[in-house]
Amino acid sequence: MPYFSRLVVVTLGAILVTTAGADSNKIYKSTDAEGNVTYSSTPPIEPTALPVEVITPAPPPGPEAVRAAEAEQKRTEEFSGQLEKERKTREAERAAQEAKNQTLVIERPVYIPVVPVGPISRPLPPVGPPGRPRPPRRP
Repeated sequence: MPYFSRLVVVTLGAILVTTAGADSNKIYKSTDAEGNVTYSSTPPIEPTALPVEVITPAPPPGPEAVRAAEAEQKRTEEFSGQLEKERKTREAERAAQEAKNQTLVIERPVYIPVVPVGPISRPLPPVGPPGRPRPPRRP
C-alpha cells in the first residue's frame, strides 16, 4: 500500500474509534431516599423530580424612579466631563514642564580622544562617574 493511502486509512480509523464511544460518555448522578449519591452510565430507573418554583418578574420602575435615574446619569456625565478637563490640563502642564526641563542638545559632535597604547590604540575611558549627565552650559 502506498504511504498516502495507508495514512488516510489510519486517520479514518482513528476518527472512527474516537467518535464511536462519544454517546457512552454520559454519566448520571442520582440520590436515593437515604441521601446516598450514586454515579452510573445508565439513567436512574425512578427519576426524582424537583419542585418547580415560579418566579414573578419585578414590576417596571415608576416615572419618579426613571427621572431619578436620568438625573443621576446626567450628574455622572457632568462629573466625568469635569474630570476629563482636569486630566487634560494636568497633561498639558506636565508636557510644558518636561519641555522646560529637557536637557540641552549638543550642537557639535563629541570626539573621544584616542591615545596610542602599544601596538593597538584604544579610546580613553569616559571621565566622571558612569551614567551622570554633563551639567548644562552657563551663558
